[in-house]
Amino acid sequence: MDFALHKAVITNNVDALKEIECRLTVGDQRTPTNNTVLHLACQYGSKKCVEEILSVHGSLLLEINSRGETALHGAAREGHYDVVVLLINAAMPLTEEKKQQALQSASTEQIMSDQPSSDDGGPSSTQGRLKILIRSTDSENETALHLAVRYNREDVVRLLVQQDPDHTYLQNKGHETPLYLASIRHYDSIISIILDNCASPTFEGPDGRTALHAAVLTCGGGECVKLLLSKGNTDLVEVEDDYGWTVFHFAAYKHFHRIVELLLAEDKYVGNRSVVYKLDKKGRIAFHLAAYEGAVRVMVELLKYYPDSWEIVDGSGRNVLHIAVEKKQRRVITYILSQGSATSNNLLSQRDNEGNTPLHLIAKLACYIPQLMDQGKLDWKLDWEVTDYNNLTPLEVLQCKRETDTLPHTRRVRKVRRKLMGAKVMNHPNLRDTQNMSDLEAGNKVARRHKEINKICVNGYKEVVNTHMIVAALIATVALTAGFTMPGGFDGNKEKTQGYPQLLRKAAFKAFVILDAITVLSSISSMLLYFVSTMSRQFFFVQIVVTFSGVLNVCSIITMMLTFGTGTYAVLAPSSALAISVCVLCTFLFPLGFFMAFFPFFSNMFYILTNKNHLRRLNRW
Repeated sequence: MDFALHKAVITNNVDALKEIECRLTVGDQRTPTNNTVLHLACQYGSKKCVEEILSVHGSLLLEINSRGETALHGAAREGHYDVVVLLINAAMPLTEEKKQQALQSASTEQIMSDQPSSDDGGPSSTQGRLKILIRSTDSENETALHLAVRYNREDVVRLLVQQDPDHTYLQNKGHETPLYLASIRHYDSIISIILDNCASPTFEGPDGRTALHAAVLTCGGGECVKLLLSKGNTDLVEVEDDYGWTVFHFAAYKHFHRIVELLLAEDKYVGNRSVVYKLDKKGRIAFHLAAYEGAVRVMVELLKYYPDSWEIVDGSGRNVLHIAVEKKQRRVITYILSQGSATSNNLLSQRDNEGNTPLHLIAKLACYIPQLMDQGKLDWKLDWEVTDYNNLTPLEVLQCKRETDTLPHTRRVRKVRRKLMGAKVMNHPNLRDTQNMSDLEAGNKVARRHKEINKICVNGYKEVVNTHMIVAALIATVALTAGFTMPGGFDGNKEKTQGYPQLLRKAAFKAFVILDAITVLSSISSMLLYFVSTMSRQFFFVQIVVTFSGVLNVCSIITMMLTFGTGTYAVLAPSSALAISVCVLCTFLFPLGFFMAFFPFFSNMFYILTNKNHLRRLNRW
């Protein structure tokens, strides 16, 4: 598109547009997305340019761009009401005088009164042109009304639905109708406009939901729900989505107790058992979902009108207490138990399809419920001896799960077990043999697992030992060589001191001899311990021996460096600066070596001494 033309249209410069028309065919100009000048003028709300373009290039009214949009789509999306009026006027020609009146007033009512009908001699084709414009859909299957609703353009919505009240607006590619879009966004005014003006509004949405589902789905729009139901659309309450959820399911799941109260307050819903008691695909009613999510206030509202909801079970045979225990909804459990023994005992003793009562689930999940387990909290008798299909009481279920390692031995588990025993829950004598067999199998399983772990750990240490033994042997070789080849040489004079080291009387030489002896002793001791560790198959013993050997190895490395420093100092004593420099460099390794030696040692020993299993095995050893 020509740059000057583009700028003139978006800035509403009609004079520049007229000048350009003298040198260009404006109607043929297109943008890369195939937008015409009318598309641009409507998108930017350039009212004067729209008038000029429609008067000269009226054929552009129904032209579409690459997204399948007409100029009306852009004007409706941006909410340019006056431009929408001009487009509708162009689709339905009027007399010049009445057209000017309509443009000045820009009111929907005048446009409707000015439309010629077939009875008045007006051509039927003009009525068809207006419908084509309003009903035209883009590539997303959205009309101008869809876009006006999406962006909350109330005046444009009113104008469009009044111009074509008989049209049934279908779903876009997202399966959304204009009424569904308004409901899920809680546009109360637009909902009212559509319901007041459309002869047959469509409520459908994605996944089989309706506009009423949408009103509850997001934020529990109470006003939207009232509007949708006030126009005689009460059958929406009974509609199920693709998952079997009614509006009651959504309200219960979202904790919207006021929505439930609003729906139930109408006498037309009370007694309609097919709605509140409808099961979803998993066999759950709204009351079950309220327990599932801990929505106690929703449960209270439902029980006001449907007190027999306690009796209904889901597709797995679980009652509301099963669900509350499984999801550990303590507020729901407390509320159920507060209903008294008649309701609570019936629920507590009821088995699901797997034979579990809520009491068995409490034991399996180690869920501590003070109202049930603490003595004196209940003023009615609780049957803790109830059995499942395997003839196990709740306490026996807890013990079996612990013995087979399927339930961690935590403080909470111990507390629940202690409370159950305090409640005098009994073990059945006929299960002792079974439990003993379970103990034996569990013990064998643990022993095999420990043996495998022990083998893996020992093999890992032995790979390290091979490398450490080589290091220790090299250190011992170097230390022995240094001991036999004394620094400074031996005394060769034929006197009593013949064969003695020449530096024997120097303090540095004495330190050299002592440190060299420590190096030899440490390295050989380390090799001996490494050799002993290779003959053992017990991980705890190998771990202790290797830890001590590693410390001795690092000590031998440190003393070897100090031996080198003191020997060099004894030989270089006449040059004190050089001798001191060498000694200082040798001592830099001392802090690092000390940390490397003793930190792993103390950490490993702390672990070994604080681990009960290690202590038990060490005492045995």
